[in-house]
Amino acid sequence: MLKKLWTLILNTILPPRCSLCGQLTQSSQSLCADCFAELDFITPPLCQTCGLPLPPLVHGDLKCVRCLSQKSYFDTARACVLYNDISKKLIQNFKYYDHTELADILASLMARISDIDYKMFDLIIPIPIHTEKLKSRKYNQAALLAQKMGNILNLPVQLNLLVKITSTPAQAGLSFVQRQKNIKNSFNLNPKAATKLKGKNILLIDDVITTTATINEASRILKKHKARQVVAITFAHTHLQ
Repeated sequence: MLKKLWTLILNTILPPRCSLCGQLTQSSQSLCADCFAELDFITPPLCQTCGLPLPPLVHGDLKCVRCLSQKSYFDTARACVLYNDISKKLIQNFKYYDHTELADILASLMARISDIDYKMFDLIIPIPIHTEKLKSRKYNQAALLAQKMGNILNLPVQLNLLVKITSTPAQAGLSFVQRQKNIKNSFNLNPKAATKLKGKNILLIDDVITTTATINEASRILKKHKARQVVAITFAHTHLQ
């Protein structure tokens, strides 16, 4: 009761506004109708492995060219929206400009991806960042999303099970092959927690899928330590082959 009263008072003094454009909204930590309408939600047909949208006339359980040509250690990957101007702004504000409150919006949309059975998972694990990057950025955006997803789905979250052991250059601007080489052998498992993976279905969380190099390398490590199934969920997909 007191919490609702306090929220009402705050909303009266400081009316909630869109997290992107500043328009007045119905509730805090939300997008206005105009910004929400600019999100390009991913719908079928899509690659059954990585979730990349396929041409409209494609039918059946097909894979994209990339997934046909490489070994995927993750079982499935899905993203909520395509990476366009509005989703790019959301992610950059969240990831680089300390708008950590956006984790609520992004995770709530990720949790609605319709062709994933979230009840099957035993554990949520975020893509980790190296300690050097964590010191400079102050937070890991994937870890914040994982925690929010854990709250929404009522699933346990392990933030320190998968670790980034190599400080790799940023993946942005690299080709698929360069990204694979850049991220290779950069993850490992916390030896104190290795037994927690055996036979478990893992929900792997990150903010963006670009070429799948990062989630594939992380999944390789998880499968190496006997994870039964790894499904990766992100907010956006860049539609980049």
